[in-house]
Amino acid sequence: MKPEFTDSSVPIRQVGFRVDREGEETVLIDEAAGHVIRVDANALMIWQLCDGNRSVAEMVVLLTEAFPEDAEPIQADLIETLSLLQQAGVLLQETDKNAVTSLTRK
Repeated sequence: MKPEFTDSSVPIRQVGFRVDREGEETVLIDEAAGHVIRVDANALMIWQLCDGNRSVAEMVVLLTEAFPEDAEPIQADLIETLSLLQQAGVLLQETDKNAVTSLTRK
């Protein structure tokens, strides 16, 4: 079982996926592996925030500033969406932001 996301977790997009539109739907496609993951607008926005630089806590601040009327459930919704994206294989997690920074700079 994969570890749960915490405020200090630093999500990063899985390499090889790209965003595409199929009619009204948005999908994340990994052509090499043949994976197609359908996502809604909220999941896509969260996936795009997962650049390996932002912690979950930093994402909560950004989303709360962008959607102040929905501030109360943002953290729980964010963690749930991150977990679903991780289960779908389009997202990785690092619990130490410094470790992710060193990996992405190589």
